[in-house]
Amino acid sequence: MASSPYFSGDNRTRKPFAKKKKSAQQTLVSAFFSKKKDAPPPIKSRSTSSEATEPTLKETSETSTTTTKTTTTTTIEQQSTNGSKRPRKQSNEAEISKKMRTESPNSKETSPQLPKEPLENKPHAPKQLSKPTRQTLELISSQRQEKFAYKTPRSTLGQPQNQQQEQEQEHESEEQIAFKKARHDMFYAKLHKPGAIEVIKRKGAVETTTQQDNEVAEDADLDDTLDIDNSHKDYLSKFANKSTNKKSTTKKKLTPMNQQYVDLKSQHKDIILFIEIGYKYYLFGEDAQIASKELKIFFKAGKLTLDENDPQDAKYPTYAYTTILSTTIERNIKRLVDKGYKVGIVKQIETAAQKAYGKNKSAPFERKLTQVYTKSTMVDFFDMSKPSAPSEDGKTGYLMAITEAPNPPDSHSDNQHIGIVAVQALTGEIIYDDFIDSSVMHSELETRLLHLQPSEILVVGEVNKTTKKLLKQLAVSKSLSFEPRIETVKQLDINSSDDYINGFYNKKAIECNDDKVDDLLGQKLDLVDTFPGLVRICLAALMSYLKDFGLDVVFDLTHNFSPFNTKTHMHLNGNTITSLELFQNQTNFKVQGSLFHLLDYTRTPFGKRKLKQWISKPLIDRKMIENRIEAVNELRNQNSAGVGIIISSLNSLCDLERCLINIYYKRVSPRNLYYFLNNLRRVSDVFKTNPDSFDLTSEYLKNIFTTLPLAYDIVTEFLAEIDSDNATKDQKTDFFIENKPIYEDVSEKRVELIMVKERIAQYLEDEKKKLKIKSLKYIAVAGTPYYLNVARSEASKVPENWQKYSQTSAAGRYRSPELNDMVQEFNFLNDTIKMMSRTLFDQFLDRINVHYSTFRNVIHAIGDLDCYVSLLSIATLPHFVRPKFVDYACCNINQGRHPMVEYSALNNDKYTYVANNTKMTYDHDRAVIITGPNMGGKSSYVRQVALICIMAQIGCYVPADSAKLGIVDAVFTRMGAYDNMQAGESTFQVELKECSDILASATNRSLVLLDEIGRGTGTMDGVAIAHAVLEYFINTVKCLTLFVTHYPSLAELEERYTGVSNYHMGFLEEPNPNVPGESKIIFLYTLVRGVAHNSYGLNVARLAEIPESIIASAKKMADHLKEEVTLRQDLCLSTDMARFICECKDTQKQKFSDDDWKVVYRLFSNV
Repeated sequence: MASSPYFSGDNRTRKPFAKKKKSAQQTLVSAFFSKKKDAPPPIKSRSTSSEATEPTLKETSETSTTTTKTTTTTTIEQQSTNGSKRPRKQSNEAEISKKMRTESPNSKETSPQLPKEPLENKPHAPKQLSKPTRQTLELISSQRQEKFAYKTPRSTLGQPQNQQQEQEQEHESEEQIAFKKARHDMFYAKLHKPGAIEVIKRKGAVETTTQQDNEVAEDADLDDTLDIDNSHKDYLSKFANKSTNKKSTTKKKLTPMNQQYVDLKSQHKDIILFIEIGYKYYLFGEDAQIASKELKIFFKAGKLTLDENDPQDAKYPTYAYTTILSTTIERNIKRLVDKGYKVGIVKQIETAAQKAYGKNKSAPFERKLTQVYTKSTMVDFFDMSKPSAPSEDGKTGYLMAITEAPNPPDSHSDNQHIGIVAVQALTGEIIYDDFIDSSVMHSELETRLLHLQPSEILVVGEVNKTTKKLLKQLAVSKSLSFEPRIETVKQLDINSSDDYINGFYNKKAIECNDDKVDDLLGQKLDLVDTFPGLVRICLAALMSYLKDFGLDVVFDLTHNFSPFNTKTHMHLNGNTITSLELFQNQTNFKVQGSLFHLLDYTRTPFGKRKLKQWISKPLIDRKMIENRIEAVNELRNQNSAGVGIIISSLNSLCDLERCLINIYYKRVSPRNLYYFLNNLRRVSDVFKTNPDSFDLTSEYLKNIFTTLPLAYDIVTEFLAEIDSDNATKDQKTDFFIENKPIYEDVSEKRVELIMVKERIAQYLEDEKKKLKIKSLKYIAVAGTPYYLNVARSEASKVPENWQKYSQTSAAGRYRSPELNDMVQEFNFLNDTIKMMSRTLFDQFLDRINVHYSTFRNVIHAIGDLDCYVSLLSIATLPHFVRPKFVDYACCNINQGRHPMVEYSALNNDKYTYVANNTKMTYDHDRAVIITGPNMGGKSSYVRQVALICIMAQIGCYVPADSAKLGIVDAVFTRMGAYDNMQAGESTFQVELKECSDILASATNRSLVLLDEIGRGTGTMDGVAIAHAVLEYFINTVKCLTLFVTHYPSLAELEERYTGVSNYHMGFLEEPNPNVPGESKIIFLYTLVRGVAHNSYGLNVARLAEIPESIIASAKKMADHLKEEVTLRQDLCLSTDMARFICECKDTQKQKFSDDDWKVVYRLFSNV
């Protein structure tokens, strides 16, 4: 409905009344409104108005007609007097009086005479109006009040607020309320949007004329309501039925696109939907709001939720939205996924040509959710034409499912039974495990989380509170290199899980209908049946979860299943990974400064992933370790030409492992497929054509060099079918050379398409001659071809049956009916070719997947070779040696160095690293107690020993002059001080729980590092606990132990047990020239036999720039306590007696000499 002219403020001429006669009151009111469309003028009170500007009325005859007219005039004037306070034009009342003097041509009533004197000078008592007339005039007053925003109606001036409200309620009828609301709705519909007036001004002349006619017609209807009879009631009730009642019972209908969004969002409420519309992707509602906030893009206000009763949404007719170009879709989805959102792409699954030939031409395009992405499932957004930087790897990690078996209600055990399954969709690797863990510390679960570093965690069913706290802490922790997204799903019982797994594999067998496939699936079921119950529950949950992502086919690859714990790997728990800085440093939690960063010289993304696995799982089989080191050593001894060939073959390789699994998922692009096959052929060709370049004896290298050429012939055959020039354009339609019978159908369609193109081209030439328009040509508009471009100067020659699609300042774009038919045929053939090409492309992928195992073996061989070349780079560094291994517990290291600290020192000319020797065997120095001053290098030394052992069992050269090592089955560390506020645990409690885990897990083949056990509590309790723990490792566990402490009393264990030795970090104590009476400590950072009886903490305080006054006070107290302890130990005195003697010595120091005090000491000792 067009908006009212009373609100628009225009000066259009009113539509004349030709048929219906008007009464005097109608004439009066029509004249009043026709002159007051802009704003009514302010009328001064009668007592202050001037005679020149305010007309007066004269007494007239006492006929009812005249009286009625006068009364009407007076009423309107009174209403105008108390109107808006805004300035209004003068002389409007003079025009009203003039209208009153002019009688309507068809009226028999006499016009009133003009009064000669002001009305105030003569009393005037008009007769009472009839009820319809009064209601009509009150309605007019209320409309004028609403229009000009009157703050107080005239009739309520000077009255209390409650009286005003009561009076308004009495005089406002339902019709009036409905009428006012309808006018408000018309105004809101037309002008509620920003810039609506400018939009109206820009509209074409035809639309403006039509709109004006509608508005004039509405004005005429409004004039009809001003009749004094009851006709206004019929009109108002009719208007109310059309507006108010309908609005209260009928909801506004959404646009087809908005309704399609509602249908999609109702099915996928937890997914941010990118909906393809043309060459853009739209986000609606709350999805648009989130995208606008996170991506910093524009946001068009509108409805947000799916709730139809939301009061905020009721203000808007359509949903809020934002748009993203299809060229930037990948980048924006990655940004949202990295922030933890689940994102989906809704594709348009029918083309314009299909829709033109279909039955639902008027309906929106059919769309459905085709792809969903989270942190762990974003596998297909990468470009193989650009070599992946190693630093980019790791963003897509494991998807880990976790479930727990509930403890019985009467159980008092602190242990929890946990099952996990982790899937790396990026590579197809699947890891499972079933273990018992502490329900308080969760050290075993934490170890697996730190090893796998999942990008997403799927919590299956209910877990206990401590598990929830641990996972929540991981999700927000800034001290980890991964921040997993966490989602909870429903848990199936064991029987339902088994049924789901069996159904999954049986369905695959039915679809394939092949006996060989049936046998393979039977083997898969046999393998899965061997898994523990909790693992099968997690597996069923992952199968169901990944089905929505189209990635559940990864579970077909059962040869990718592997257990987390095996007997061939060293055990490294979470504390060890963190304290030894294997994957990130403890300063800023970055990769720089970690062992992984030091060893990483890989050249391929999948080689980098392989090296990370090697570091997290060092070998414990001596033969396997020596084979690895032998492979590195043989590469080190190769001639430079051979090594150069290997390195050149690895350079610029794309992520072959990632692309292979995408081929299996059928989510690879044509360009990536071409580069995958081309890269494989290039690497295979190097080792096939240069077999004599390598003189190999290493068993591992021989296996690699034998495997690499296997893919050459297969890949060459596939590449022969690909058009290399068109493949790089990422188009499936021109991907194949089409030299085989399977391409005959699509070739025929191409011929038909060429013929249609020729007809379209000939049609253009014919029309040029026919219309004599030489500049006539085809042009593409918004990517759509074959629009006839006609210059404006030639527009008169355009036939009438041509349809105009768009217009610019220079030319118009048209299509004729004949051209439309040919273009439709062209589009249909083009879409048919695209569909056939997609089918052929999928069939091509099926043929490649037949060789999946061969390609996988070749890629793994390339990854292993990349890791060996990376370790070769370490082996060529100065002062790195090949370690030697023995079958007994041994750790003999000559001039060993901390690898990361030394690397930092090499990059800083101010520092040089000090090497140390280590000599530990089962019988000699099995337990080493290390004391020494703070900052003397104790912790760095024990970490150095552990890192050298780990590097050696990876198969790497180590930083030492020589190293003879026994095989270590695990490395345990208890280092650092921190609390666990999430679990409400103090520093000392965390320390003891970690120590308890080590006591329960360590064996006589383990290496244990304990740093300052017992420091989190009082001295006496701390010494007692440290003493007991160390004794347990010496007598019971009997493993290699490095024990760092500040308790000199523990040194006595050397005398009590064999295999225990005392060492300290060397230092020099010199007089401090800047502080008389104080000593200066010089750290030597060398391991020396013996015990250090002082920790020299005050020296560290001075280095930390503690004020000298505080340090002096601390020294005085330290000397006092030291002397007190000496008295207690030497004279066997009680604590109180020793403290009394020290206090006496301080107060009587001037009266007694030192010899006198010696006599006192002897007396007390005799007592």
